[in-house]
Amino acid sequence: MKATGDPPTCLIIGDASFAEIVATALGTSDRLNVCKVGRVGDLRLDQVEPGCVSAVVVAFHDDAMAVACAIEAAARWDPETLLVTIFDQTIGAQLKRTLPRSVVCSPGRIVAPYLSARLLTSSDIPIVSPGQIASTTADELDLEGGVRWAVPKAMRRRARYGLIAGQLRPHDGSTRLLYTGLAGLALVLLQDAVWLKTQNQTPWPQAVFEAARVVATVGPASNHGSTPAYSYFSSAAMLASLAFAAIFTVGLIERVVSERRIGLLGRRVLPRSGHIIVVGLGQVGYRLCVHLRELGMPVVGVDRDPESVGARMSRRIGIPVLIGDGSERRVLESLGLQRAVALAAVSSSDSQNLAVAIAAIGVDHGARVVGRLDEMQMSLEVAEVYSISAVVNVNSLAAAHVNRHLFKGEPQMLL
Repeated sequence: MKATGDPPTCLIIGDASFAEIVATALGTSDRLNVCKVGRVGDLRLDQVEPGCVSAVVVAFHDDAMAVACAIEAAARWDPETLLVTIFDQTIGAQLKRTLPRSVVCSPGRIVAPYLSARLLTSSDIPIVSPGQIASTTADELDLEGGVRWAVPKAMRRRARYGLIAGQLRPHDGSTRLLYTGLAGLALVLLQDAVWLKTQNQTPWPQAVFEAARVVATVGPASNHGSTPAYSYFSSAAMLASLAFAAIFTVGLIERVVSERRIGLLGRRVLPRSGHIIVVGLGQVGYRLCVHLRELGMPVVGVDRDPESVGARMSRRIGIPVLIGDGSERRVLESLGLQRAVALAAVSSSDSQNLAVAIAAIGVDHGARVVGRLDEMQMSLEVAEVYSISAVVNVNSLAAAHVNRHLFKGEPQMLL
């Protein structure tokens, strides 16, 4: 039994590493009695007395499990503060509607302004997008809040040029084949129509029609009244059309059957300059891409798994995604690292992030590289040796924000 005057209890429930760090951070305070468990059912009745639980933090990798534990915790203890980490916005909105007093947040959403600051301004002060509440703060950085940031004119011009160049310059072999075949067919059509118009005085509608017959390899109309020279030309044009059509078909099939998330035209083309590369489209990577897009920066995502949630969601909102290994030199060069603003390695694996960062510096010694390193102490030493621009401990940043909120924050929704 707890003696009168003992500090209130804070329950940390979850299997995510973020939950462990929150428990460790809060355990150093004498204002809360911290109890960490993997599931609500793991608690013994003598561990927590009714009415003494003031705060509950629920952190799971699985959103459904987080929702179930949050509802059970609210029914059992009715805490003053219930903070739940949810990645999916729809699930988070439903939980908020069910438990209005709960705080629904995403660690990735919390740290995105910090990562953006290190990528764009080399600063520790988080930057927020227009209309975003500047409330993501961290105790360890001694910050009062985020600052608004606008894309500089020079950077905006560079990004605009890179996007235009991306519309005209294919980024891979299959796209180049597709464009080559299409350009060849268009050239044959144009040359044939111009020949008929200038040499045979054929009206434009009829000239285009007969040129299309040549491109389709069904030959010119029988009553075209052409010269022998045009007969030779149309024969060569039909043979060339066969070759260009084959090249176009190969490129088209390669794009259809392969796992590609980069478009040919529009917003999902690969920018050629002025962009930011985000390697690892987990919860943190996806939220970072969204935040950078809100700031007005072109961004390209890289992920090994074409079926990952982050890759699918990024494609859905128009972010180009390259499926590949971000630690390969060929991939980094195809992404235009030398002309990019910065690169962020933010997968859930410290070793993979370190490999990507070192490879990026090998491709471009002057590249600005920000790496996520959460647990490996050796990684920090290696990062210093290779002069990685910035190292971010995502879990510690998010845990510091939770710590601040539990002591003096107000319920809010950070999704």
